[in-house]
Amino acid sequence: MSQSNDSTRADAASAPLAPTAGHSEADTAASIPIPPTGHPSGGAAPAMPGRLAQLLVVILGVLPLYLLPWLLRRAHGGAVHLTGMLLYPLLIGGAAIVWLLFLQRRVCRDDLAGLGWRAGGPWSNLGEGLLLTAAYLVIAAATQATVARWSPGRGPSPEIVELILRLSENPWLMLVWLGPVAWIGAALFEELARVFVLRRLWLAWPGTTARNVAVIASALAFGLVHYYQGPPGMVSTGFMGLVAGAVFLFRGRLWPLVVGHAVYDMISIGMGVLQVRGMV
Repeated sequence: MSQSNDSTRADAASAPLAPTAGHSEADTAASIPIPPTGHPSGGAAPAMPGRLAQLLVVILGVLPLYLLPWLLRRAHGGAVHLTGMLLYPLLIGGAAIVWLLFLQRRVCRDDLAGLGWRAGGPWSNLGEGLLLTAAYLVIAAATQATVARWSPGRGPSPEIVELILRLSENPWLMLVWLGPVAWIGAALFEELARVFVLRRLWLAWPGTTARNVAVIASALAFGLVHYYQGPPGMVSTGFMGLVAGAVFLFRGRLWPLVVGHAVYDMISIGMGVLQVRGMV
């Protein structure tokens, strides 16, 4: 009798969950936690917020991070001067990184593996990042050869011009910008925000088509937030965002995106400084 009861209990534990009264099969399936994308163990993750909560995290937690630079530009008459170009990325970007990690771990109850934080080795991440930089340089050159010609009279933004001029005069400022500003305030912040938003949208709509749409939507948004660079800048950054989102979709790694972004920014500003100095 004891063996029969144990067998019955074991069969009941292994049987699929049946819908209870007042709950559909869809409700039962929706309650099953989704394991983080790219999680090495592939095991079950803690229960995460539902679709509406994921969207609210994006709207209330991430959107203000992009509205703040726009408000600062409005406060400065449409352009941010050198101090802002150096301090704002470090202060806002650094605080935003901490904020995004807090949202990921504490609010969304999600693992850092879902952001590709630990994925890949240092050399493979570096190699993929440099390949991304090469792709970004091709996109920028193609944009200058096409879109820039279709929108004559619109050169680089005044704040970028001022930044290059001032950096060409002060090697210490150049070092600060090419170091913590480019790597932390620009690359790490923007790429972490990108993969965080994609992660939230992919959990809300996990289908293949929905994931592709999310990549495209995030790329369009990335281009729009660079409106101050004019049509060529918006188009080029939009395509770069599309490439970065696609790489994260297929590779699930954060750090190649950071490397590709930072090295591209360093090359772009560095070439501008060399041009001002008459060295190229």
